[in-house]
Amino acid sequence: GTQPNSFTFAAAIGVLAVEEAGGRGMQVHTVVVKNGLDKTIPVSNALINLYLKCGNVRKARVLFDKTEVKSVVTWNSMISGYAANGLDL
Repeated sequence: GTQPNSFTFAAAIGVLAVEEAGGRGMQVHTVVVKNGLDKTIPVSNALINLYLKCGNVRKARVLFDKTEVKSVVTWNSMISGYAANGLDL
């Protein structure tokens, strides 16, 4: 069968973020790391967004700091996530 790629995982993580399903998101995060897809831009952005939506700002910040290539989406996620959690950058 077809193997999931970074876009497949990013979409799945996006759904979990909307549902604020942090526990399931962490499980998917583990699978993503095992498959070596955690450093891709779509997946890292989706994970950052997931953790921010679930209120885990510390984990989101760790991922943000580890992200080598930060896109506009990455920055927007952090700015809006900090604001949503009542924090300053």
